[in-house]
Amino acid sequence: MRKWFYEDVNKCSCLLFEGETALQRSRWSKNHVQKTMFLAAVARPRWDRHR
Repeated sequence: MRKWFYEDVNKCSCLLFEGETALQRSRWSKNHVQKTMFLAAVARPRWDRHR
């Protein structure tokens, strides 16, 4: 399964602990927003006859 995400800094929400400061997030250009791919593999458990 593959999924493409556009990196967007304007709509960001995060949970912070007490005393923790949020990091400043920025991008290089508003015209060229980077894409990030999320790749996941799912398989069923295999039967091991030697166990």
